[in-house]
Amino acid sequence: MKYNFSKGKLSKLLIIVVLLLICIGLEYYFHFILKTEIVYTHLFYVPIVLAAIWWGLKGGLSVSLFLSFLYIGSHFPKVELSILFRSFAFILVGSVIGIVSDGRKRAEKEVHKKKEMEAIFCSAGGGIRAINTDYKIIDQNKEMDSLCGVKAAKAVGEKCSEIFQGPHCGTDKCTLRQIMSGVERIEIEMERTTKKGKTVWVNLMATPLKDEEGKIVGVIESFIEITERKRAEELKSSILGSVPHAVVVLRERQITFANESVETIFGWKPEELIGQSTRVLYRSEEGFKEIGKHFYPRLKKQRTYGEEFPCRRKDGKDIMCMVTASTIGKTLKDKGIVVVYEDITERKKAEERIKYLNKTLSTVGKINVLMVKEDDPQKLLKKVCKIFAGSR
Repeated sequence: MKYNFSKGKLSKLLIIVVLLLICIGLEYYFHFILKTEIVYTHLFYVPIVLAAIWWGLKGGLSVSLFLSFLYIGSHFPKVELSILFRSFAFILVGSVIGIVSDGRKRAEKEVHKKKEMEAIFCSAGGGIRAINTDYKIIDQNKEMDSLCGVKAAKAVGEKCSEIFQGPHCGTDKCTLRQIMSGVERIEIEMERTTKKGKTVWVNLMATPLKDEEGKIVGVIESFIEITERKRAEELKSSILGSVPHAVVVLRERQITFANESVETIFGWKPEELIGQSTRVLYRSEEGFKEIGKHFYPRLKKQRTYGEEFPCRRKDGKDIMCMVTASTIGKTLKDKGIVVVYEDITERKKAEERIKYLNKTLSTVGKINVLMVKEDDPQKLLKKVCKIFAGSR
């Protein structure tokens, strides 16, 4: 079995090993040679805390148990209550910090996955499929079934070029080859041919498919069929209709156009919003007036402006949106405005969770420092209470 240690992981492991050896040496020297008990055991918290932060509960618990057994074993069979209490403190600190560290890492992964899914949705105005490094399809949605004329059950496992062939297949312009070479994002309009020989125009957007470690393991291709737009040059409705976020066109703050995604974001059908004021998208009359004060003065000076703003769905549920507005034409007075609403509610919750976990970890760190420096239990208790009160 091969173990692949990066330099960073190996360095951390060596640091912990060295610290544990120092702890063993201290325990032997002070207990067996000097036969004295001093505060040197507070140094045991250093490898415990580091292991918990680096490797979570497993790391913190493993190191704390090792040092607890070392400490108890060096005093066996005369194990006093204070020795057991301090050993328990080792385990408690390692467990608490490990749990908090694991929680923070999970929250960070959730944010990463959320952003990754947002990237997928941003590129998925129609058919979408995932392809591995062997050029084989590993999944595709129903829209892709309709677009290429082959259902996912039959398409999965087949070569991507055999199901939906394009002019770049087998060349250096192949989306998978470009993504594997380091290109972060590809967007292009092209003709594609289905397995039945039908030719369609599509807007292709490709982004990397990554595993949990961030390694590129394929490509995600999103296809928006633009055959009708190519034929009739209906650029406006085609583009706005393909955006996965809610898009509305305004004139004097009245909605004149709404794409299909407004139902996903706000619960309103596009036809229900046409002719209404954008007041229905915000939580209160004050919010409606406030966003107007934020956006319109800036749009007089610049083409595009965006900021996060609280909104409300048709069912009364409050959401947080990234609102981006762009003017159409030369002057704000005689033209409309395109506004895009991106629901960032879950992302904001994940970010707040990370902030909370970081704050908790900081509090535990401060308590650990006190446990090292303060010998008086009464003073230690007061200071710990003060830290908890200040962290609320």
